[in-house]
Amino acid sequence: MWVAVLVAPAPGAATTGLPTDWRRGANFTAWWHDSYESAEAAQRLSALRATGTTDVALLATWYMDTGQASQVQRDPLKTPSDEGMVALARRAQQLGMAVSLKPHVDVRDGTFRADIAPQDVDAWFSSYRAMLVHYADLARVAGADMLVVGTELTSMSTHAAQWRTLIAEVRSHFGGRLTFAANWTDGADRVSFWRDLDYIGIDAYMPLVASDPNPSVETLTRAMCATTTSAGTRRYVAETADLSRRFERPVVLTEIGFRSQLGTASKPWGDTGGGPSTEAQQHAYEAAYRVWSGVPWMKGLYWWDWRATGGGGDVSYTPSGKPAEATMSRWNGTSVPPPTNDPCAKPRAPRGRPHLTLRAARGVAARGPRRLSGSFRRGHRACAQKVALRIQRRGAHRAWQGYARLRAQVRASGRYRAFRRLPAGRYRGRASATGSPCGKARSRPVRFTVRAR
Repeated sequence: MWVAVLVAPAPGAATTGLPTDWRRGANFTAWWHDSYESAEAAQRLSALRATGTTDVALLATWYMDTGQASQVQRDPLKTPSDEGMVALARRAQQLGMAVSLKPHVDVRDGTFRADIAPQDVDAWFSSYRAMLVHYADLARVAGADMLVVGTELTSMSTHAAQWRTLIAEVRSHFGGRLTFAANWTDGADRVSFWRDLDYIGIDAYMPLVASDPNPSVETLTRAMCATTTSAGTRRYVAETADLSRRFERPVVLTEIGFRSQLGTASKPWGDTGGGPSTEAQQHAYEAAYRVWSGVPWMKGLYWWDWRATGGGGDVSYTPSGKPAEATMSRWNGTSVPPPTNDPCAKPRAPRGRPHLTLRAARGVAARGPRRLSGSFRRGHRACAQKVALRIQRRGAHRAWQGYARLRAQVRASGRYRAFRRLPAGRYRGRASATGSPCGKARSRPVRFTVRAR
């Protein structure tokens, strides 16, 4: 029986915990006029706070009749009441949460809001201005921390002059922070007025893994960190870095979500047709936290969605009552210092030749575990990777015969240890290593004797 002492974390592992300056957020959703006023909504808000969520975005939807309509209007049955939003905002603040107001535009004929094309653009902006100024005033009354000035309005975001005028007017009504929720990194790249806002906002439903309906956390992490564009993937971390650098603004994921459904990583924006899978959802949550919490220019995310009423069904986006909720709580519950490096950047190979040593403890009798130890360095840098140990035993006619193969993890100090219970006899061993960060290396062979007690 042997025991390897593993100290360094496995490749790809992450320390759980979010930066101290992060927005631990969720979108709180309702599509009925009095939903926010209900006792159930208050209970659901308390349940969201119990996950460690510190920032809540309250949704309010106005409507267009068609994708070509030039008017945005409140629906008296579907649009949440102002009184309900203010009451729920104040309840959230009592629970210790920061509040954002997030107006949406939906189209009754099914047109996606990113594709609207009003016949009269000026009339549309005049109508939209009335809606947005209304919510700027409501955000001030409610004591909100942030207002989202637009959500996924990709086709309209090219009218930069109108947006700059609108943003300036909103600031005269509301003194909190402002952002625009762009549709994917593509939509964010089409926005030219980010410097007029406080955050670059992205609704991050970009596809990750096309071929596997239930990819592992490690596979999803690699997809988010991809450095080249391929089928179904993009350079998402690099693209957000470029946006932050160009416009000198931090990034917030104003929406990110995954259904509890097979294939959710390949089509985060909708129903995949796959069967229920809380594991696929949980894997995606874990990967998102691992990657985005380690990006210095990322300042938080808001999960889609946590519903004011009802559970949402087996394949819905909500994490409530699913393993993803426990993942939220675990990450939200611990704070770490803000990161300084890109977690997707490949570490530079250390200079110099790798040097691997192996030593065997002497004078240990056969009844106790035999300790084998050594170090692995390249120049002055420790090589925290796995080491394989091959032990041979001297048999009859002085022939060396294979006896055991062990593995150990090199610690951050550059040292490793492994133990094996060996009978009396003469042995020789050798250590070898392959992989990163230091590459291939072999130690000199070491001979040792185990004495009978």
